[in-house]
Amino acid sequence: MEITYVRATRDDVSDFFSFFKMSIRSLFPEYTVMTREYFIDKDYSESWARKVVESKNKIIFLAKAENKIIGYLFVDKVYGGVGRVDWIAVAPEYQKHGIATELIHKWIDYCKENKAHALQLWTTDKNVQFYTKLGFTCAGTFKKGWFGVDMFFMYQTLGEPNDQDYLKEYLANKKD
Repeated sequence: MEITYVRATRDDVSDFFSFFKMSIRSLFPEYTVMTREYFIDKDYSESWARKVVESKNKIIFLAKAENKIIGYLFVDKVYGGVGRVDWIAVAPEYQKHGIATELIHKWIDYCKENKAHALQLWTTDKNVQFYTKLGFTCAGTFKKGWFGVDMFFMYQTLGEPNDQDYLKEYLANKKD
């Protein structure tokens, strides 16, 4: 079985959102049922996902098998030299096959291309070891954080900050 990894376009949003709903409902039991429905209906609705993909403020990396979405990584555009993850999930039948690792590598490549000097994310205790193996450092915990869930702050340094990189557009326009 061949797995392909692509950056989502507006044409992928409906299929992504169907998979996203399934993943939120079944793969994130640390959140209450009501909170999971809130994510789907309010914070991360299909119309919201479409807007952010079209605006390119958020990026969705997809893993596909036979043109069917089997995983995703939902991230922010690099800002201030830092890349940040919102959500990551892989269908249960495809877990433990390196798909999440490959999605993270695609994100790291994107961040390097966009001159990020650091990566950061929040995760639950079940994933701290996964991120540590990928070179992330656990910098602390946020007990009963967002929506009452214990969260762990993970980061990875890619290089030294350089304002010439993350202020590139501003500096180019300022010279005009």
